Amino acid sequence: MVILLICAEVLKKRFNLETEKTRKFAHISNGVVTLFFPFLFNTPVPVMILSFLFFILLLASKRFHFLESVNGISRVSAGSLVYPIAIYICFNYYCDKKELIYYVLPLSIFIFCDPLAALVGGKTNWVPYRVISGYKTMAGSITFFGGAFLLSLFLFILKTNVENVFFLSFTIAVTSTVTEAVSPWGADNLTVPLSSLLVLQLFHV
Repeated sequence: MVILLICAEVLKKRFNLETEKTRKFAHISNGVVTLFFPFLFNTPVPVMILSFLFFILLLASKRFHFLESVNGISRVSAGSLVYPIAIYICFNYYCDKKELIYYVLPLSIFIFCDPLAALVGGKTNWVPYRVISGYKTMAGSITFFGGAFLLSLFLFILKTNVENVFFLSFTIAVTSTVTEAVSPWGADNLTVPLSSLLVLQLFHV
């Protein structure tokens, strides 16, 4: 994960990429690595240690102004700091439930849908609307909803023993989309996975 942050720094400095692009690179690449944690670790302890160390690194980077590929943005955002917290919570939940979907689904939604929504929303700027920390777009929110719905549907079908997969996928997509829209200052990196976990728990998946 640290290597991927270094890669983001190299991309930022070598090719003079916009910080938003290097942030998305770090977000997605590190997220994909974390999806393999259930196949590497049997208990939450190693993930807790890794998440804590990653949190300290990111906190120090904000305090001492390095990792510009992640921190070099003008807006206020705690997204990078809550990222490792979300990973640990989801992994701990997975270990408790012994169900892989409790880990993979919540993380996949916030790893893939958020950057995709930002890309589409930023490119089109179709129907912007005001939220607590600034503006979102309907294009971005619709993209987020579609991605969350398709991811949920795909994973529920793979699980095979889930009933009402369309309704459940729709519920998770709506919940995570609304949560993403109203979460201020990058908190969606934590609140989106937690909202998905809540729906999974309520429906006893």
